[in-house]
Parts: sequence; structure tokens; C-alpha cells
Amino acid sequence: MIAVATGHARIDDPEQGCVQLRTRLGSDLGPLEIADPNKFGSLWDWYSYWKSSGSSTYQSRRDYVNSLCVAVVNALEHLMRGEHDDAPDGAEASAVFSERYGYRAAPGQTEITIREDAPKELRKVVIDNAVEERLDYDGLFALAARIGKKPWESAEPCQSGVSSPVQLARLVSSWDWHLVYDFIEAICRRLEELDECRQGGDSAREFSATLNQYFLHAGIGWQLAQGRITTRGTEAFEAVVRTAIPALEQSALTTSAGEIHKALGCLSRRPTADLTGAIQHAFAALECTARVVSGDASATLGEILKRDPGLIPKPLDSAVEKAWGYASEMGRHLQEGREPRREEVELVVGIAATVATYLSKKAPQP
Repeated sequence: MIAVATGHARIDDPEQGCVQLRTRLGSDLGPLEIADPNKFGSLWDWYSYWKSSGSSTYQSRRDYVNSLCVAVVNALEHLMRGEHDDAPDGAEASAVFSERYGYRAAPGQTEITIREDAPKELRKVVIDNAVEERLDYDGLFALAARIGKKPWESAEPCQSGVSSPVQLARLVSSWDWHLVYDFIEAICRRLEELDECRQGGDSAREFSATLNQYFLHAGIGWQLAQGRITTRGTEAFEAVVRTAIPALEQSALTTSAGEIHKALGCLSRRPTADLTGAIQHAFAALECTARVVSGDASATLGEILKRDPGLIPKPLDSAVEKAWGYASEMGRHLQEGREPRREEVELVVGIAATVATYLSKKAPQP
């Protein structure tokens, strides 16, 4: 983890060995009743964490990794000296039995059926979750009163003789669906401010984790990431696209990575997703990557595929060329009455992200 975080190794090189080591470590620590403090399932997860958490220096990343090992080292030293702790502390103390011993089943993903909606149950979960993280009803109503308002418009007024919980529930239930997700982001920002004041608070992360679990449970096609509501696709789509961005960035293909970000932004747009924009940006990422790999900064993707038949293995090159044709037709030369469906767009964006990731491995290294 330290090697890839300090520029001494590329992630793809030690990734497989790291995953195998993590599995072995977990099986070795389990019988000793020592929790594995490493929450990252792969080196790519670790990469995403340090990029999003603001760990901009090599030393801060070393310190973080070393801090993960302290609890395990201390526990092993206790065992070697024949000492036992009857009262575990930290995360282990707060975990329930099934979490401590790994009996909890992995959360299943309900098929995504909800996008342009905010069901009644979700609205209640949002309020209850915020209160659980120590936001009071008065503070929540003050946040809600500004949702959907322009800067020059007055906030929703308080009603005399009506309790804050009742006013809040009535207001939230009256909103169009997309305002509920605006409210979620506002709550997350407020919790982040409180966490800073509390010096080490974790309310924003807990709020996000609980809501994301509910989104999975309810089949809602959104997720809360770094304080922002973004689109959530199928498990396969998420794995492909979220991996593509750090892979492109590590190969110094920042423009391509930025185009994938924009494609996700188009899919996340509320109240109406920009589906054609998502196609355009995804294939712009692929075309940009292909130009770098081929050394031709002006050729189109179609021209590069025809001129360099070995760039993508056959017969996959034909499939990519057909996907490029679809993107050109549906993303740039759209005809009246032929708007793409969301599932088609996710498929095309996933193809573009996968091929761009593949080609990034062939790009000249910085």
C-alpha cells in the first residue's frame, strides 16, 4: 500500500498478490479474534480513498497505513506475552457479534427500479438518519426551508403552534422528487461542518453509509459519494466505470479520466439525466486515450481502429467499431424520436470505460 501510494509501484503490478495476501491475513487473524483494520478490498480502493480524502503528500499516506497496523501489532504482542483483553475497544467494541466474527451476509443488490422518484419511505429514512447523527429537528427544518429556493427568495416560514418534526415531515413530503436528493446533500454538508468542529467526528460518513445501504436495499439508482448524490448503475457498471477513472489518472490520461467523470455527471443530472451527453463524453474519453496510444492527436477513433488493427484484439475491434458507430448516431447525430434508453447508455459508457482502461496500459508511461 505504501509503495503504490508513494510512486514506487504501479497498482496493477502488486494488485493480485495484495488481494491474495489480504485473504490469507484475514484467515490467520480470525482464529486469534483480531479484527483486520484494513477496509480496502483492493489497491484501487486504497487509491480512491487517498485521492478523495485529500492525502496529498507521501508522508500523510505512510502515516495512515502505519496507523492501520498499530492495533494489530499491539494485539499480537499481547498474545505473545500471554495477555488477553476482556474488553475490546475501538471499532471492534462497537460491532455486533455477526460483524465481529464475519457471519453477516454480504448485502444483496435489489434490481434498480427507482431513479426519478423519492418514495415516501426514503423521505422518512433521510430525516430519521439525520436525527440519529445528532441533527435536531429545528436545524433540519432550517436546512429544508431553503431547499429549492433561489438566493433572493424567502425561506419556507415556520408555522406557529406546529412542532418542528411535523412541519419538517410535511415540507419534505410536499417536494418534487429531486429536491429530496438536494436535501440529502445539504444534510451531508452540515454534518461535515459539525465533524470539523468536533475534531474527528464521523457523522457525515455514517450518514452516507446508512443511506447508501438503504439505496441498495430499496433499488434506488443513486448513491452518496463524497457528499454528492451521483448515479448508481448495476454492480458490473459501477465496477467498470469507477475503476476506469483511477486507472486513466495513474497513466497520466487526465483528460480521458475527466471525460468519464463528465459522463457520470450527465447520468447524475437532476431532474433529467443527459443521456446523449453521457455517450459523447464516454467516447471522447476513449478517443482521447486511443490518440495518445496511437501517437496521432487528430485522428478519429474510427480512423485509428482501421489504421491500427492490432490496437484491440480481433474480433473485439469490430465490436468497438460498432459501438463507436452507435455513439456517433445516438450521441452526436440524434434523430427526432430516437432517444437512447438509460440501460443502453450505461452499456455504451461501460464499453467505452473498459476499452479506455485497456488502452491506458499501452500508453507511454510518464
